[in-house]
Parts: sequence; structure tokens; C-alpha cells
Amino acid sequence: GRRLFVRGLIPLPVHGLDEPYCIGAWAELAEHDWRMARQVWDQPGNDRIPEFPGVIANHLPRTYDISTQGLAVQVQLHDDMRPTFRLVDTAHPLEAEQRDGITPHRALHFTRLIDG
Repeated sequence: GRRLFVRGLIPLPVHGLDEPYCIGAWAELAEHDWRMARQVWDQPGNDRIPEFPGVIANHLPRTYDISTQGLAVQVQLHDDMRPTFRLVDTAHPLEAEQRDGITPHRALHFTRLIDG
């Protein structure tokens, strides 16, 4: 009955910029995936491990009218940063923004909502 989570980033490509805008979130993982991630967390080359499934575990406040909690993601580990979450088959506006990118103005909007 134990629930296991990992903190990661939801990257959103920003039109005209090289770096994405990233939103911090929590994902719930199956126990075997959480154990595997924990085992390789600090190992070089952990980014070569295939993506594995998770579920967004929190609602991103003040960003969408529709909750983000429970959205399916694929989790990718990285050597030098937090894991990233790629939304899959959700039909949620966040998935469209992750796929199609956002304007710099939208990134600023997120910054003001989340940070302020």
C-alpha cells in the first residue's frame, strides 16, 4: 500500500529559444520502476535507460482549468539533471503545449503563475 514518487521536470519547448521552459512536478511510479531509478540515480549513463511509465501526482496550480493530477507520463532519467516527464495519450492542453511548444509570452505567464 506504499506510494512512491520522483520529482522531475515537464519540459515545454519555447518557440525561438534553444532551452525549454520546465515545470517541476511529482510523478508516482510503480515500485519496480522506483527501485530501478533509485539504483541507477547517480550512475553515469543512466540517461540510456529506456523511458518508463509514471503518473503526474499533483495538480499544477493556476495553470489549467483541467487538473494535471493523474496524467500519464513517460519518465526519462538524466545524468546531470532531474528526470523529465513526457506526457502521453492524455488529450490535456499541457500535452499539446509540450508537443507543439509555447510562445515566450506563455513561458512568462507560467513563470508568474508558478513562481509568483
